[in-house]
Amino acid sequence: MPRLFTAIDLPDTVKATLSDLQTDIPRARWVKAHTMHLTLHFIGADVPEDHVEPMQAALATVQAAPFTLRISGMGRFPPSRKKAPRVLWAAVDGGQSLLDLHAAIGAALRPTGYKPEQRLYRPHITLARMQAHKPTVEADAFLDQYAATHFASVPVREFVLMQSVLSPQGPRYTPLKHYALNG
Repeated sequence: MPRLFTAIDLPDTVKATLSDLQTDIPRARWVKAHTMHLTLHFIGADVPEDHVEPMQAALATVQAAPFTLRISGMGRFPPSRKKAPRVLWAAVDGGQSLLDLHAAIGAALRPTGYKPEQRLYRPHITLARMQAHKPTVEADAFLDQYAATHFASVPVREFVLMQSVLSPQGPRYTPLKHYALNG
């Protein structure tokens, strides 16, 4: 059973720019540039094979206009600096267009049995996963250094249904289908 998600892929130049930010932060596992993307919906870790085709058909009905993503600033999960960071990320702003695309994908997938997450959608590009159990000065300094930095503006003309295979070497993502924005 495949592990699936919808995403906006990023140009290689943007992936390289974000990858070049990697620095020595204790217990940080940096994301490989070729795997960077903006997740729209994580569909599931074990999607039944017979659900994939109906999901692909449902995603083909999504209507959304092209828009531009602005990648600026940094953040972390959890957001409080009193807690150990689990994820360091680049902030993404796509305005109402991005939120509308996110909502349209969730609505299109619901009839296929997909249950969207109940928590608020926080668009971001994961840069590092932390293995720390306490706050780190280096992680906070990294976030502060790039807090107001504009990294890129990315025209968005499509989204992708991706399959993820996890391995000890890291995840491997395979695009299953591309969907043009034309609404």
